[in-house]
Amino acid sequence: MTVTTKDVQAAMTYGSSVIAENITVAGVDVEIWQDQDAENPYHWGDGMAPALWFSYQIDSYGPGDLEDPIGRMSPAFVSRHYRKIEDILDNVDSDEPARIKADYGGAMGDIRQEYYRECLADLRSESWGSVCDYFDTLAALWRLQGIPADTFQSNGYCQGHSARGLIVHLPEWVESVGACHDSPDAIAKDMQGDADTYGAWLWGDIYGFSVGDQVEDPAFDSCGGFYGTDSEYFAGQIADAVNRILEERAKVDAAAIEAARPDLAPCYA
Repeated sequence: MTVTTKDVQAAMTYGSSVIAENITVAGVDVEIWQDQDAENPYHWGDGMAPALWFSYQIDSYGPGDLEDPIGRMSPAFVSRHYRKIEDILDNVDSDEPARIKADYGGAMGDIRQEYYRECLADLRSESWGSVCDYFDTLAALWRLQGIPADTFQSNGYCQGHSARGLIVHLPEWVESVGACHDSPDAIAKDMQGDADTYGAWLWGDIYGFSVGDQVEDPAFDSCGGFYGTDSEYFAGQIADAVNRILEERAKVDAAAIEAARPDLAPCYA
């Protein structure tokens, strides 16, 4: 017989998600365990987009300063879009750039850019309510430049266990990894995947499996580092490992029959 992904999912307590448990599939013992040694995916995931995440503090991952979208703008861009920038920031004194110019001189585009950067810095906070607004502001400023950005929330299993994220597809990152997204939906799906992977690490939703008997099965397999509780891919990997063990066991059985009764071996092969 050939074991399928659905066969494995049917043997799991919750077929659509993964938990630590022992199951049996086609006579093969399978241990599903929580992977306690898995790394933060941003430490190895070169394909992960630049991000900020806040749980107890703001942590920055990937290239680029995601907290300085205004510094990324040119003074000319700021001058063309200053009203939109002021609406996004919501803590701007619209008359202040003119006062600065009257007192110190300089180009209005440069003055507005520096002033808006200061206003943005004033919004920065590491308290939950304020950081949510801060990340939303950053996302809006990135999107104003035509750069995909969105915010995400990941919740743990206890009250108060939440994390807030900002993910930005900076052009230089897109070019470096060769990302090719032909639609906003594809970009949104990619961002959500990164958020889900990080959330899995944050809340311990990382699993591994051991299949077969380590002493008796030559094809014994053990593998960890599966991020997230979506079971389809995970169950598929278990199915492949179980099938390898069944194949090896069949070979051993056939060899035993041939050794004991060479005349019958072809009937059982």
